[in-house]
Amino acid sequence: MQAQITKVEQYSGPLPHPDALIKYNEAVPDAAERIIAMAEKEMAHRHKTEEHLLKSRLRLTYLSVILSFISVLVLAALVGFSLRIGASGTAIGVAIGAIGSVAGIFIYAKASQVKKGE
Repeated sequence: MQAQITKVEQYSGPLPHPDALIKYNEAVPDAAERIIAMAEKEMAHRHKTEEHLLKSRLRLTYLSVILSFISVLVLAALVGFSLRIGASGTAIGVAIGAIGSVAGIFIYAKASQVKKGE
């Protein structure tokens, strides 16, 4: 009767396996320390980039809200002016167009979120 033993070792991570780091150190003095410093530097860079991206998205959100508010005020003024001069057809057309545009933007945004799986 024969018995076979198989050992499988798997390692995953941003750094090499600790045994590999020891071998790197044996081949090149201070190699393990340099590899770890490189991984730390890369992590700091990634965090800084993600923070910058988050700030940019937040600024874009605020800008979108402000521009949307200004657009609504301009359209409301246009509808009011059209009603004042007796062009009710124009007022209705502008109001329906504005409502349709806003609804279209919300529908498109929701469809994009669903498509991305957010």
